[in-house]
Parts: sequence; C-alpha cells; structure tokens
Amino acid sequence: IMQSKLSIALLIFILFNLAYAGPFYALCVGGCTGFCTLGAPPAFPACMAACAAGCATSCFTSNSTVTMLNPITNLPQVQSIIDCKSGDLVMSSEGSWTKVVKVEIMDDSVFDILKISLDSGDIVTVTPNHGMFILDNKFESFVIPAEYLKVGDKLPSNNFVKEIVSIERTTTDKIINIVTVDGTIYSNGISLSTLCNEEVYSSIGRPVV
Repeated sequence: IMQSKLSIALLIFILFNLAYAGPFYALCVGGCTGFCTLGAPPAFPACMAACAAGCATSCFTSNSTVTMLNPITNLPQVQSIIDCKSGDLVMSSEGSWTKVVKVEIMDDSVFDILKISLDSGDIVTVTPNHGMFILDNKFESFVIPAEYLKVGDKLPSNNFVKEIVSIERTTTDKIINIVTVDGTIYSNGISLSTLCNEEVYSSIGRPVV
C-alpha cells in the first residue's frame, strides 16, 4: 500500500513539474531531489530519473540558429543555438536584443519534434509543445503550441510574413531549451517564443501585446 501511495504521489509530482517547468527547471529538479530523498530512498536513482524527466520543457533542435550580438565586434552574427550561453545577447522577435538567462541541453532520450518548412525556404525544428507566434487574418499575433500548426498558417518574421508549406513529425536525440529575458527569440528566419508547456497552453487564443 505504501509503495502504491508513493507511486501515485510521484506521478502527481511529475505532472505538476510538467506544468510548471520552463524557466523553473532548476527549482523543479531541486524539488525532485527533496521528494526522492524523503519518499523513496531505496530507489533514489530511478525516482530522480523519472521525476527529472517531468521537468523537461519545450525546445529547439541542435541545428537551430540564432542571431547573436558579438561582444567583441558589436555586430550581429548568426550562430548555432547550441553555442549560446547565459548572458549572451540574442535577437528577439521584435528585432531588438534580449539576454539569454538559461540554456539547457538534453540528450538522454529520444524526443518528438516537428520539422516546419516555410515558403521562404527556412526550416524550423521544435518540440510539439513549443510556443509559436501565429498571425490571424487581421495580422494580430497569437501564441499556440507547435503541434496545433497547419499548412497555410502564417508566421511573423520581424517585419515580414512567412507561410507554412509542410510539417513533418520526426525524432531527435538532442534538444536545447533556451530562455530569454523577454521570452522571445529570432531563430531560423522567424520570430519565436521561448514559452513552454503550461505557459503555452494557457496562452492559446490570447493576443501578443
């Protein structure tokens, strides 16, 4: 009975972490440590592995690029997202500079991703729960999970508009979660959010202001 109660409690805790991960990943994993130490000491490694998996967030693939402000030349440069680190200045969805506050590389599993091809030739690859800016017929911007996108949807790209021509579901063994101060980033030619999980699903239908 005690084992069953612990399993139920762990499941609830993982689901809670899934809902409130994102920028709070470190806090989430810290909570796992406390829970697994107190609740399941004989199975601490397995407990931590399962619990920390619930802290995973929406992410980019390692071949994604961002525009970064070179601290030496003070000029913009395109670089791989995997090379970003906390403190870097990257281009936001509005074309201004925003600071990176967290970069998390996850390569301990196989992850579902969406390969989104645009009419401009750009390709964006993100996890299905990644927050995407989408334009309605009045060209107002909303945030929806990537898994809700469809062919023909229009995405903002600073002062331009790009249309989705195909969406392919595939997998990868490495994803990168990046968080910026203003919650946005310009990657692979389009404006994207760094929102994830509950933050995205609670924003469905809400205009970006």
